[in-house]
Amino acid sequence: MIRVTAFRTTAALAAVGVLTLAASGCLKPTADPNAAKPGVIYPTRTPATPNNSAGPGSQIAHAASVAAQQAVDRYASGDYAGAWETYTEAGQKAISKADFVKFNTECPPKFLHSTATVTGVQLKSLNTAVVGVTIGGQQAQYLLMFERGQWRLQPSAAAMANFKLGVAKAVQKEKAAGAC
Repeated sequence: MIRVTAFRTTAALAAVGVLTLAASGCLKPTADPNAAKPGVIYPTRTPATPNNSAGPGSQIAHAASVAAQQAVDRYASGDYAGAWETYTEAGQKAISKADFVKFNTECPPKFLHSTATVTGVQLKSLNTAVVGVTIGGQQAQYLLMFERGQWRLQPSAAAMANFKLGVAKAVQKEKAAGAC
């Protein structure tokens, strides 16, 4: 009986010790050195050459890079319906595909038929990335969000405001600004 009680007492004290260490933060799981790190800028390679040995952070950044490249390529080539398909749910709700195509057909971007190159990816979180792109000799940044199992382009606040104007007023505004 004394042995059983001594064993239970020792086990209970050991459990209390472990719980105390865990609660104090002394027993923390070691961080995965290859895990995605929000705020880290991951240089990109061409979309065809991922570096899968660099760990999940680099793989997530690569996936965002590929999605951004596809979205910008569609837009720059004049495939406006295809570009709309790459938008986030909020972007798609803000403007219909038909209106998006009509707007861009009436007011094509100045970089139409230009080559786009992704220059870098900064993960803001595991579901949000800012992607740097050079297109038509200009630098731009695009916000991508991971939703519905894919990286999707979130239209800028200015684009969302234009969508609210309706096609005719948005085209008029953008032409007056020299944007098309």
